[in-house]
Amino acid sequence: MPKLNTRQIVILALMVVAILYGAYELLAPRLGTKKGPSNAAEQSVDVKKFVADVTPGISAETAGEFEIYAAIRADTPWGRDPFFERAGYVEYAALQEGYMKAKAAESGKAIAFAYTGYLDSGRRRVAIINGVEYVAGEPLVEEGYVLRAIDKSKVVIEKKLEGVKFDVLIQE
Repeated sequence: MPKLNTRQIVILALMVVAILYGAYELLAPRLGTKKGPSNAAEQSVDVKKFVADVTPGISAETAGEFEIYAAIRADTPWGRDPFFERAGYVEYAALQEGYMKAKAAESGKAIAFAYTGYLDSGRRRVAIINGVEYVAGEPLVEEGYVLRAIDKSKVVIEKKLEGVKFDVLIQE
């Protein structure tokens, strides 16, 4: 067995101390603690006494002018939202509008699909569209399109947002 360096000795010593302390806590009988209902009854009496002492003090205090003003003010609607930053919102709205216009223009242009291969293993049909293998029901790499059916001569692709189905013939 190799010789232990001081770091390893310190770690082992701390581990032994921790194990001995854990064994002592687990196995040594508890001294000075009462088990049973008498201890629980004393605790419930203490709680009841505390509640009895605090309750009259709470109900005796009336709300001051500031508390009443704060309660009324909290109920009224705000004239202006202090967290609203108009310049930031205008910039955000412009970016959002530009994004929506770009998305609309993108959806207007047609995506060309090339159905170039077909494989039928008996229980599973695989189509190769734009160089990627798909099975029926799988979403295409082009966002928003799903492959619905595979045939030897064509595939049926659906554009999910519009619900439009179209056929793509095989290219040999």
